[in-house]
Amino acid sequence: MDVEDPEDLGAFGIHLQGDTLVMPLPYPSDSETKDFMLFEAYLAFFDGQRIQSRYAWKRHLNTLIGYVTHGFTHCEIAFRFLSTDLVHEIWMTCNIYTGENLQFEFKTNDYNQDKENTLWSLYALDLDKQRLNALLCHCAVDVRRGVAFNNMVYWNFLMPRFCRYDGRVQKVAFCSEHVATALKRVGCKGFRHIDPCTMDPTTLYNYVRTKQLFKQVRLSQGIVEEIMQSGGLDLD
Repeated sequence: MDVEDPEDLGAFGIHLQGDTLVMPLPYPSDSETKDFMLFEAYLAFFDGQRIQSRYAWKRHLNTLIGYVTHGFTHCEIAFRFLSTDLVHEIWMTCNIYTGENLQFEFKTNDYNQDKENTLWSLYALDLDKQRLNALLCHCAVDVRRGVAFNNMVYWNFLMPRFCRYDGRVQKVAFCSEHVATALKRVGCKGFRHIDPCTMDPTTLYNYVRTKQLFKQVRLSQGIVEEIMQSGGLDLD
């Protein structure tokens, strides 16, 4: 997918400047606007309790999802933007939660990690600029389309043949299903032959880790560092 029609990105204030996607944002105060350029993208896996809701059906579904996935309960695509003067950074994620639609969300310290407490596991996506731009464009198209949370997702995991990826436009999706579909559509290595419908967050994490598709990284106080040990982070 190329960035051919800027309409979907333009709805979020993102535009193509040369071969780089740029987003103007008020930072560090509302009185000042800086241009932020798309720099990198990451897979972010969450190893904790899913957000609790005041609605009983959402709480029950969250509990069921946690039981079925046996580990990670959520994942999302995180885009890292750097200011054009390379002084500031902004993290914007594409995510979907129980009972909600796919959305873009700005995050600051959510991914910061230390050795004693890490709920997030990050993998840096190895994408050239064309695929990086295409990934953000794909997410923007789906956000504008209003892709909804797939409430039947647990059947996909309990009975894998209940749903099969057919290449059609998504109307509903689970978090890991959308992530895998996005990576598949932009031609990310290792995702050509996978079926996104069968990917829960833990399955996707294990696939990425065992295939060694991407480098695992640690984010500490805004600094991204590679994790050198072969086994990655110890999440126990």
